[in-house]
Amino acid sequence: MGNTSTTAALVCVFTGAPPPVAVGRGTGVGTRGRDRKRAVAAQSSQAAQVPHLTRARHGSAVDGPALAGLAGLAGATGDAVGLGLPVVLDGYVVGAGALAAVRVDPTVPRD
Repeated sequence: MGNTSTTAALVCVFTGAPPPVAVGRGTGVGTRGRDRKRAVAAQSSQAAQVPHLTRARHGSAVDGPALAGLAGLAGATGDAVGLGLPVVLDGYVVGAGALAAVRVDPTVPRD
């Protein structure tokens, strides 16, 4: 399970979406792989409820390289918006990083 599995878990946490909505076939995994990814997302999202994620501690709220990468995307997105720079979201992982940026700083524009 790689980046899209951890991304799906965070999407479940940030949006309340159930794993069957947040987890698809991704790069073409079969039904068994998709179901495993859904189980991982379900377990992870239950264990990783992050009610008070703040910019100062978002790095400590993640575990592992994939989640650390998402924390980096969240920080980069929030910083770019703070500088008035446009942000182009291209892909599921980057979109989850933007969700995290909004979670960290609710003043980050959503349009």
